[in-house]
Amino acid sequence: MLTSMNRRIFSLLAACLLLTVLVFAAQPALVTAHGLPSGEQQVGGEGTFVYLPLISNVPPNTISGQVILNGVGASGYVLTLELYDGFNFQKVVQKVTTDENGWYQFANVPSLQAGKHYEVWYENSDNGVLLDPCCLWFWESQPIENNTAVNINFDITNVELAHIQGNLPIPTTFTWSPRPTGPENYQFLLFPMNLDPLYASEMLFYNSYKLLSLPDGFNWGASYHWAVGVYNDQGGFGISRYNDIYFASSGTLDTFSGRVTDSGVGAPGVVLTLELTDRNHWTVVDRTTTSADGSYHFDDVTQPPDGQNYEVWYDNATKYNPFHEERLSFWGAQTINPASTSNIDFDIAEVGIHQLNSQENFPVLFSWSSRSAAPEEYLFTLRGSTGQPYFEANFPDPTNTYLLNILPFGFMLNQQYGWGVWVRREFVGYGHSLLYPITFVESSNDTLAADELQLQANHPQVMRRGQSPWR
Repeated sequence: MLTSMNRRIFSLLAACLLLTVLVFAAQPALVTAHGLPSGEQQVGGEGTFVYLPLISNVPPNTISGQVILNGVGASGYVLTLELYDGFNFQKVVQKVTTDENGWYQFANVPSLQAGKHYEVWYENSDNGVLLDPCCLWFWESQPIENNTAVNINFDITNVELAHIQGNLPIPTTFTWSPRPTGPENYQFLLFPMNLDPLYASEMLFYNSYKLLSLPDGFNWGASYHWAVGVYNDQGGFGISRYNDIYFASSGTLDTFSGRVTDSGVGAPGVVLTLELTDRNHWTVVDRTTTSADGSYHFDDVTQPPDGQNYEVWYDNATKYNPFHEERLSFWGAQTINPASTSNIDFDIAEVGIHQLNSQENFPVLFSWSSRSAAPEEYLFTLRGSTGQPYFEANFPDPTNTYLLNILPFGFMLNQQYGWGVWVRREFVGYGHSLLYPITFVESSNDTLAADELQLQANHPQVMRRGQSPWR
């Protein structure tokens, strides 16, 4: 547990290690506060609420603004105004507490001398103990070099880190959820309790970072913390709450576990395989069966060889799992390594395939229903019984449909094929629906198109694993 943290040193080190800085043009803040602070007015027509500061009415030598938490004004939070001389934060100039709408104001701020600037600080800790789980560890505003009627708004909502903690091998992929505030950039941070050493990634424009090797100065088995730095488009900077981790070098890792569900309900008695892969070959190293609530675990998992990683797989209709018509053909949990996401939950329910009429004229519209409320991608596929010929859509369709205008290259009339969809959930895994039989036939009815579609009366079949577009 981190017992003490000099946030100023941390801020300065992070700034020194920052390799890339993206500067955005400052955007005017849109504020919809309940009860405006003094010196603001409403402009625009009916139904339009844009609040702009009237600088002429704001007292001189004033620094003010609004603090946001989870989309609303943050009431009762202590802020400090601090003076920086280019090398050190010299002193706390003032302390204020935000009002019921999150507004604050530092009044009668002394004029600045050359080479110095102010910053507005929020700190969510008491002697290193983080207090509010909803908030960032701390936030420092952009430098304020002119304290004449300055308006500084910022968001202290925490960046939610993925549940990646404990004993981790290398490489490990760290992920987090972006804040609703934007635009913002991120930076992966790794550090011990005394901040020596401190590792900071390059500026990131996405919400994940893959640590490929142990950084210089870090040791196997030592305790560290990981967090995410966040930068807004005005030059402000903050750091998320942190998770505790340490890195395993070799030998036995912690238990790798998770839960399998079927339409959101725990799936008991499902046999899973733990497989070692180099992305070209998959080798089964262990099997386990889910318990009554769908949970599973693999024990005594060793560090994978260089260039290889582990994946957890469910396969429908094998000697271990009987055929289930309401489950996917297979699902592979995308685990970079056993502990990178030490708790992998996934759902094996079938995609809601919409049955077609017995005959359809071209173009034919294939459609399906999403499996759950969680965001997933779906990709239409058509294939022969041996896997060839094979056709897939160029890209996932968010409408869960695919319009087939003509018979794809390599496919023939009067031959049975199977159609279905790939399904992927980011950072969790991917799988494929069952294959639904379909035959393209020449019409015997002059009133219909020359090429028709006729569904066969037999049942859907399981698709065996192949080369996924997402592998």
